[in-house]
Amino acid sequence: MSTSNDVTATSGDYTLDEESLHSDREGWAQRMTECTSQITFGQCAYAFCCPMCAVATARNRYDESNFCFNVCCVTHAANRNIIREGYELDGHCTLDLCSSLFCCCCSAAQLLAETQRRGRVEAVLTRKQEKKAKKDKKREFKGSRAYEGREFHQGLCMCCGDGLGNCLQGCFCTLCMNASVRTTIQPQSDWCFNFCCVPPVVMRNTIREMQRIPGNCCADVCIGCLCTCCSTIQLAHEADRILLLRLVDSDDSNPDAKLDELQANPGQGKVLATAAAAQNKAIEKATQASNAVKNRFSKRTEATM
Repeated sequence: MSTSNDVTATSGDYTLDEESLHSDREGWAQRMTECTSQITFGQCAYAFCCPMCAVATARNRYDESNFCFNVCCVTHAANRNIIREGYELDGHCTLDLCSSLFCCCCSAAQLLAETQRRGRVEAVLTRKQEKKAKKDKKREFKGSRAYEGREFHQGLCMCCGDGLGNCLQGCFCTLCMNASVRTTIQPQSDWCFNFCCVPPVVMRNTIREMQRIPGNCCADVCIGCLCTCCSTIQLAHEADRILLLRLVDSDDSNPDAKLDELQANPGQGKVLATAAAAQNKAIEKATQASNAVKNRFSKRTEATM
């Protein structure tokens, strides 16, 4: 699947670059320089006195990941990028790096405000799982785990479950495959940033927490460090399944049966998942281009009036 973001759309006198394509993504709850507009003075002081702890707190609100793990194992830039892409907020990986290096306190305050406003990120589930979650009263409480019994859908040692190609890539190009895992789930994330700033340990923790899979940060660290190749192959399978879940969710007849059928034929499922991801990305960019044209036209109209 191509992760290139070199897209240009033209309509009339308007030429849209990459910045325009992302112009309709949601904005932040508060700006970098407005540290107390959405949070209390105490939270602002917390962000300025201990920005690493504040960012770890924000990530904990985002996906209930372990606070100590976020402080010790995840950089400020990686946490910010994970939260921004998860909420689909406006920005770029370059800004994530610069803000974490040069404005770490303001960035921490901004992340606290955003996670306080939005709460926990939602997992990708089938309709059957969603119905089961709604019956769980714990679901009513913010930050609750809806599925305490879920596991990864491929065992850690089943390295050839998706074919020999995935196994070889996971063994000899582990970091490349690790970066591709995140771009599979979040196509707007930057592959180079994932390669350089999101190690396999962090990737495993991110997907496990996002999908509400039971486990703990100690297991993530041990498996990510001692069984890096097997862990990355397992995550690649999980990422493909998330794409399949998004694909079958559009089928109103029997999404769970369709998912089982696609899983029984891994080749067909992978082709359909790749096609669905490419189609969704094309539709998303076309919509963004159209909205950007409308925004520019309305601004030019207002300027001439």
